[in-house]
Amino acid sequence: MQISSFKDNTELVQKVNEWCVNYISKYNAKSIYLPAGNTPKAIYKDWEQGQPNWLKELTFLQMDDVYTGSQKGLFEQFFVEHLPTYKEQILTPQQSGGKVADLSILGLGRNGHVAFHEPGQSESFFYGIVSLAESTTKDLNLEAETKGITYGVGAFLQTKAVLLIVSGASKLQAWTQFLASAGDLPVNFLLKHPDFTVFVDEALVTAQQNDKSKKSPPFMMV
Repeated sequence: MQISSFKDNTELVQKVNEWCVNYISKYNAKSIYLPAGNTPKAIYKDWEQGQPNWLKELTFLQMDDVYTGSQKGLFEQFFVEHLPTYKEQILTPQQSGGKVADLSILGLGRNGHVAFHEPGQSESFFYGIVSLAESTTKDLNLEAETKGITYGVGAFLQTKAVLLIVSGASKLQAWTQFLASAGDLPVNFLLKHPDFTVFVDEALVTAQQNDKSKKSPPFMMV
C-alpha cells in the first residue's frame, strides 16, 4: 500500500489524473469503477472542462446506487449532472450486471463502507442488492430501510489496481481504524490488494495525528 496526502482539490485532481494515466498504461485498462458523492466532484469537473484524450475510450462502471424509495437512481442522476460529456460511456450497476472493471477509484464512507458494501457484510461480497446501514441512510437523507445496489470489495479486489480517496473531517474515526486495521470495516479488506494506493487530505492526517485518544501505527507518506 502507498499513502500520499493532498492539500486541496487542485492537488487531488492532479494526483488522480496522474494515477489514472499511469495505471491505464500499465495495465492497458479499458474500464474503471467510479464513485458518486462529494469527494470526486472536483475530479469530474476537471474531466468535463479538460476532456483529456485518455478518457475517451474508457468504460465507466458506476459502482452503486439507491435502489428503492423516493430517491431511487440518485447516483445515476449524479453522473448525469457531473459527467454529462461521458454519459454514453457510463454503465449503471444494473447495466453492468456484475462486470469486473480493470481499475477501481473508491471513496471512504463515514462508517467505513466502500460503495454500499456496509459493515457486517462478507468480505467476499461481490455485487447485488443490499440493505443500507442506518448511518448511510441518514447521511444521504434517505428513508429508513432503503436498499442499494452495489459492487463490493469482492469485486474491487479483482481489479488490477485500487485507488482510495479519503477526504473530510467526518471520516476521522474510519480513517483511524483503517490505519490500525481495526474492526471489520469493509475498507480494511482492501489491504489485501497487491496494488493499492490511498490519497488522503492533509487536514485529516493532521487531525488523526493530533487525536491523542486514538492510537495507530505510523505510516509512510510518499
